[in-house]
This record gives sequence, structure tokens and C-alpha cells, in this order.
Amino acid sequence: MKIMESYIKIIDETINEFRRDYPECAEFLVDDMDTYRINTIKAVYRYWSDIKVMGIKVVTYTLQPFLEAGYEIFTQGIDYLQADVPDFKSAAENILIGMLEIRWITAFIKKTEEKIINQGDHPLTLKQVALLYFYKKAPITRSNAKEIAEDHGFFSENSDQALYQKYSFFCSAANRKGLPDTKRKIENKIKLVESVLMLLPLELQEQAARELDILYKSNIPL
Repeated sequence: MKIMESYIKIIDETINEFRRDYPECAEFLVDDMDTYRINTIKAVYRYWSDIKVMGIKVVTYTLQPFLEAGYEIFTQGIDYLQADVPDFKSAAENILIGMLEIRWITAFIKKTEEKIINQGDHPLTLKQVALLYFYKKAPITRSNAKEIAEDHGFFSENSDQALYQKYSFFCSAANRKGLPDTKRKIENKIKLVESVLMLLPLELQEQAARELDILYKSNIPL
């Protein structure tokens, strides 16, 4: 799952930062560092999987208290470290756990909030995503379809295959510009292209606008 790669990178960078900034504490966790790393990766994966069931907003809301707890744990660890007689073992555990939770949860919430903003109150359909990527000249392949589908909130088992098929369909000029045989179908086609056109940056709108004009000028009366 490619989306996990960015979180694993954050986790590894955090652990390296902990080792660098708190070397005396790190000595107490030498044998346990891999365990903390693996448990954190599992937590990220679990919450990312929960999005499929509960939705982005619910999961993001659920994580907020854990983020606050992460700051409290980290602060407590610093207190242990700065005591008259430093408790390096307790400080090490609290500082590392706090740092890991702060970093991955902050990144997770930012990522999911971006999804909410991108999707708005009316998330894109797979058909819109496929056509949007065609006009953006951003290929959808069998290898990246799953990641793209998940980036737009589609987590079902066959979403990647469905997205890839729709993208392949729109790669055909005949499928994009061909005129349907009923008024309703052509109206739906026009609405689809219009909805995607508004999401394209100005420099990439020309092809969509040109093909939309073809549909407007169709000989089927609207």
C-alpha cells in the first residue's frame, strides 16, 4: 500500500531524531526500538483501514484526543528527564511514544483534511476521477489505480479495477466525443464534462472545453 510509505518514512525519521536529540534516553530503548516502530506502523494502518468503515471525518475526530495525549506524554517525558534525579527509562518511553504519536497523527489528520477539502460536500464519482485524470494528462495504470482510488475516498475491493476501466474508456476519443442517442444521455455527458472542467487548472482546460463544445453543438436538441 503506497500511501503507507510516507507514514513509515515519518516514523523512521522520528525515531532517528529521538536517537539524535535524546541519546541518553535512546540507550534505554535499544532493544525495544523495533517494537515501537512496528506498533506505530500497525496503528497507522489500522486507522487508515477504519476510514473504509467509519469515513474520514469520524476517524479524524477520533484521533484528536490521541494527538492531545501525545503532547501530554511527551511533556511528561521531558519532566522525567529534567528532574533532579533524571529517570531516563521513563523519560525515554514517554518522549519516544509522544514524539511518534504527535508526528504520525498530525500527518494523518493533515492528509485526511486535505481529502475532505478536495472532495468537498460532494465527493467525485469514479467516472469523474477517471475523466479528470485523462484531461490532466495523468495516466491511470493498473499499478497506480488503487492509490488514486483511495486518494479520492474509494476503498472497496474492486474500486481500482473499476477506475482503471473507466479511465481506459475515456482514453478513446470516440467514447468522449461520441454523441449518445438520447437527450437524457447527452445531457448527462455534458454535465460530466462540465463538472470536470471546473476542477482543471486553466492551462489544462482547452481540450475539455473543446470537446464540451462538440457536445453543445450536437444535432440532438437540448
